[in-house]
Amino acid sequence: MKLTIWASFGLVALISVQVTNAFLFPSCSNIPFKPGCTNTPSLVSPTLPACPLPFEQWATAARAAPGNSPRPNGVIPTWFNQQLALRGQQVTSEYRFPWYIVMFFGLLIEINMPDIRNPIMFNKKNTNGPDNARRDIATIMQGLVWTKDYFYRLPVEGHSSFIVSIKNVRATHIDVQTRANAKIASTGCIITPDEYENQATNDALWNAFEWDIGNSSIPLSQRTESPTNWLTCPPETDCGSCGGCANCVPVYNFENCTGVNNVNCTVLNTTCTDYLDEPCISGSVNCTCVYEYNLPEPECIQANENCTIVQTNCTDCSACGAATCTQNAVPACQYMQPSTYHCDTCICDPEEENCGQCETCTNSTSCLSFIPPLYNQQGMNLVLYNLIAYPILFSQDLAINACDADLWAFNHLWASIGYALGIDDQYNVMLQPDLASAKVYYNKIFDNIIIPGLFSFTKQTRLMMDNVFKGLSTATAGFLSPTFLLHRFVNNFLNKDAPRLQALMSVQELALDQAFDFAYIPQFMNNAIYRAFLNAAINDYSYSASALLFPGNCTSYTTISQKCFVY
Repeated sequence: MKLTIWASFGLVALISVQVTNAFLFPSCSNIPFKPGCTNTPSLVSPTLPACPLPFEQWATAARAAPGNSPRPNGVIPTWFNQQLALRGQQVTSEYRFPWYIVMFFGLLIEINMPDIRNPIMFNKKNTNGPDNARRDIATIMQGLVWTKDYFYRLPVEGHSSFIVSIKNVRATHIDVQTRANAKIASTGCIITPDEYENQATNDALWNAFEWDIGNSSIPLSQRTESPTNWLTCPPETDCGSCGGCANCVPVYNFENCTGVNNVNCTVLNTTCTDYLDEPCISGSVNCTCVYEYNLPEPECIQANENCTIVQTNCTDCSACGAATCTQNAVPACQYMQPSTYHCDTCICDPEEENCGQCETCTNSTSCLSFIPPLYNQQGMNLVLYNLIAYPILFSQDLAINACDADLWAFNHLWASIGYALGIDDQYNVMLQPDLASAKVYYNKIFDNIIIPGLFSFTKQTRLMMDNVFKGLSTATAGFLSPTFLLHRFVNNFLNKDAPRLQALMSVQELALDQAFDFAYIPQFMNNAIYRAFLNAAINDYSYSASALLFPGNCTSYTTISQKCFVY
């Protein structure tokens, strides 16, 4: 297998083919352009859907909406353009090799998103190299059906491997969702830290990766926490349930006023300046409450009849934070609820003898007012986004030489697949009026979600990606190494240098890295014969690997759509 792949990179030195410009750069699709969606409500029709929510709304609304939406009328949308989708399949097939590279880049990103990572980890199909290899090959083979069971006619129930595959993928998602929700209902968690905390990760690799992106020119504005990683806010009432203050110190309206001998010198209010997880009990040694009186303290010293307490202050108490408040906490896993609320001002209630209630409860970081459902609309979109947006946004870096008309067809194909899998039109980011609008929307996701997410890799992400790497190594007989792949990710995806990762690379990895830049990319972009050869090689390899991992179950589009799955 190594020789086969290396031979494909060496074609630049072995063959020299002169072809015409028309052959090198095949003509674009001549399918008449039709808008993919409309932002004008009066123009919406079964064949012209409404465009998705603006990104600023979509970023949180899509995460709150359940995915896997039922398709009682079939998985083919009414706005499906058969000719355009067919051309999209052909474009995917023509650039299959870089599309598989994009598939890996997508894994690196999406596995760091809790809504995607946790169902995968729960399903325990990523615990080692062989398991990951089976899962990855099964995914590749279903993608093969979606893009090569060509739409020469409209897909019809009972006569389409595409439809059978989509339905079985949907059934797998729903099964995992049902089992995971049952676990959450019984235990409050889908994944607990003890399932991964004690497992070793390749920290040398990940530390180098994080150092390289941390010391890159990525602006600070793109290093804030990604909305995909925002946790669920604890209820604001948690601040109110945080402890009390026992010893309230009066503040009189006169300096040094004690108020002992003045009948009008009374406590009007108490303020807790620090907080304790217990009721405010007079005489407590844990804290001191400062009182507010109604007169200045100097008058109170003289036992003025108008001397009263205008304020109380609580001092010497423990911190008030949601971490110590459990009675109103959301029954969920740690990753779903941050301890971020704190009291801006605490007040004392003399009647209840409690000086620890929050007057204002403020959250110190971005968080959600809801618990994201499993397989929500955002997560399902982002799995597909990684496969569609990068070939459109970074086509040159990925050696994709498709024209805009072909990229538009490619985009329509995947908008249709998104619908089939259960993404609703109002959240389907692949539904765009035109390619230019798609690029704008995709760039917003890239800048505000994808890049920020790279700066918050967790132990779970490291562990799962280590297993993905083991799976790729198993599937490619060691040809694709973790260091090489991460280095290409930073170079091709982020367009940044990666000196720490490069320092970890072997001589063979460095040679392969050079081959990508100086042989693969220019040849694949400009030489149709080279492109066809490499696509055929990766296609043959996929079938060979699936035959080993799924004996007899991945021999044709029919068997792939029915049996080539990891359940």
